[in-house]
Amino acid sequence: MNNEHNKQNKPLWSGWLSKSQILLFEKCPRAWYLSKIKAVPPEEKLHLNNGRDVHSLFEWVYTVKDKFNDYEDLLNTLKINKMYSLHKQQAENFAKLIKEISLSKPLYTEYKIFNKKLGVVGILDRIDKINDEYFVVEYKWHFNEFAFKDHVFELSLYSWLYEQDKGVKVNKGAVLYVNDKILRLIDIDEQSKQEAVDRVYKTRGEMIRDMAKGEEGFEKRPGKWCKYCQFAKYCQGK
Repeated sequence: MNNEHNKQNKPLWSGWLSKSQILLFEKCPRAWYLSKIKAVPPEEKLHLNNGRDVHSLFEWVYTVKDKFNDYEDLLNTLKINKMYSLHKQQAENFAKLIKEISLSKPLYTEYKIFNKKLGVVGILDRIDKINDEYFVVEYKWHFNEFAFKDHVFELSLYSWLYEQDKGVKVNKGAVLYVNDKILRLIDIDEQSKQEAVDRVYKTRGEMIRDMAKGEEGFEKRPGKWCKYCQFAKYCQGK
C-alpha cells in the first residue's frame, strides 16, 4: 500500500494500535470508541480471565526448565503450579500440542514490539526457532472458522512486526487451541504480511474518519458476539 503515510514513515494516528483494537473496531466501531476514546471500564468476562491464567501458566513452565524430555516431563512440570488444578484439561492439551512444535524453551515469551512506522504494538505469545526457521506461536481458547481468519491476520501481522524488529524472515506460524486440543500450522507468505499491514492502515483511516464525526460517527453493529462484549452494558439500543 503506497501512500504518504508509508513514505513519511509515520502512523496515521498518534495512538498506538494493537491487533485486539483493530479486530474490535472491525466488529463494532462503537465498542472500540467506548474502550479507547471514552475509556469506560470494561466488564470482566470469565473466558478472558481463563485465557490470562493459562497464558501465565504456559509462560511460567519455561522458567523451570529450558528443555523437556517428552510430553510426560512437560506435563509433570506443569502440575507443580497451583493453576494446573484449575486448568487441568487445557494444560494437558497444551503439552500434547506444543510437543509437535518444540519441547525446548522458546526464544521469547510474551515478547512486546512497538513499531513506530505502523503505529502498532504487538505482544507475541512466543517465538520459536526450529531448524533455522522462525515460528510465531499463539495460544487461543476455542477454534472456529470465523475466528481462525482473525488468527491468521494476527500471525501475519506479528510475523511482519518481528521481521521489522529483528531483521530476520518469519514464514511459519502456529495456533494452539488449548480448550479444543487443535493445532493449526500456517505458512505465512509475503502477500499475507502485506495484506495485514494494509489492513492496519485501512482501519486506522476509518477510525480517524469516525472521530471527526464524534460519538455518533462510530457505528453500532449488534449481533451474536454482543454477549461476549466487555462494553455491551454501555451500548444503549442494541
